Amino acid sequence: MIAIRVDPASNSKYEEVMVRSKNIILDEVKVHVVPHIAEKDTENEMWEALKKLYQHTSVQRRMLLENQLQSY
Repeated sequence: MIAIRVDPASNSKYEEVMVRSKNIILDEVKVHVVPHIAEKDTENEMWEALKKLYQHTSVQRRMLLENQLQSY
């Protein structure tokens, strides 16, 4: 991923980059995840929501696998 430096003062360029990055995120997530992130205003908020959503799942998954391992 390449970060493009954009001055927020040049609002049109900033908006263009933000819209493009939001579209990339929305195109790459699964359909059931879209409602969780579509309402966010910025791409950073979208990214944070995705991290929170999948980080929580990762912890639950790890706990489940540990329980299965202990049961063997």
